[in-house]
Amino acid sequence: MSQMKQQFQKCVQFKQVLYPSVGWIKTLRELYGMSTLALAKRMGVAQAAVSQAENRETQDRITLETLRKFAHALNCDLAYVFIPREDPEQFLTKRAEKKAKKMVQELQQTMDLDDQSISQEARVYQEKQLTEELLNNPKKIWED
Repeated sequence: MSQMKQQFQKCVQFKQVLYPSVGWIKTLRELYGMSTLALAKRMGVAQAAVSQAENRETQDRITLETLRKFAHALNCDLAYVFIPREDPEQFLTKRAEKKAKKMVQELQQTMDLDDQSISQEARVYQEKQLTEELLNNPKKIWED
């Protein structure tokens, strides 16, 4: 998990990069002083294809394949990245704690029907134990 965590830590820096409102294709094309016609010729496509791609990019309707082609033509690499909103370990821990609490509550309800009850201390202990078990086998965290 630590190697994956390190990789995700590196991705956090991408949060600082602001997505240009006109899209990356148009931004870079204009940065290079390139017309849509010049980019079209460079790619071997019609000028309309460049304009369409620029529009599709701003509407989030462009494919990764198309973005790769434009990145290549604009002398760029395409970085496709998912940036976790929070530390992956914390995310898993929260999910495991929530599931453990639900499991203990369900058990408590069954025990209440049988006129049996456990103390708050015992419930907290069970929740911690279940959380650890779930974290040791993360696939179970997602089973409902």
